[in-house]
Amino acid sequence: MELRISFKPGMKQSFTAARYFNGTAEEALQDSIARLTPRQYLISLPNDDKLRLRIWSKEEYDEERTQHAVAWLQGLHEDVDAIVRSERRDERLGEIISLWIASENEQESFFIEELKGPPGEQPEDDPRLTLGVLGGQLVLLSTESIMFARLQPGVFGLSLARYGSYLIEQERPVPRLMKRA
Repeated sequence: MELRISFKPGMKQSFTAARYFNGTAEEALQDSIARLTPRQYLISLPNDDKLRLRIWSKEEYDEERTQHAVAWLQGLHEDVDAIVRSERRDERLGEIISLWIASENEQESFFIEELKGPPGEQPEDDPRLTLGVLGGQLVLLSTESIMFARLQPGVFGLSLARYGSYLIEQERPVPRLMKRA
């Protein structure tokens, strides 16, 4: 997948873009989330840590779907760390964004909040990570340090806190002209 990536530096730019990207994603997700049922999940991880998730979905998550969601969230955290902390950010950005754009979730729509802190804290806590999927496509990924949103089909925005923002556009392959015999 070919991407055209534009960057605008600056702290003010990152905050302005994040607000815009968040508003666009909220608008896209608002109607879908209203039709989904919110549920709380407390997941035990292999290292004895606990993961608190709030998931809006049509159906309750069974063990297999929950494991898939947890694995995806862990991968997204690794991606976010690579974007936020890596000195090779610009080198890896296209590859990471391509994976996010290409991820398919069986035409499903859902919204996930990974909550901070140990179990027993208020569910209104700020989420550690927020994820929105519409029709199987990632339309929102938000943490304290990034905001990624689909702005329109084939156009995405990524804001890095206090760093700047990226506009990402999918390039359409140029159709080959058929040769006449």
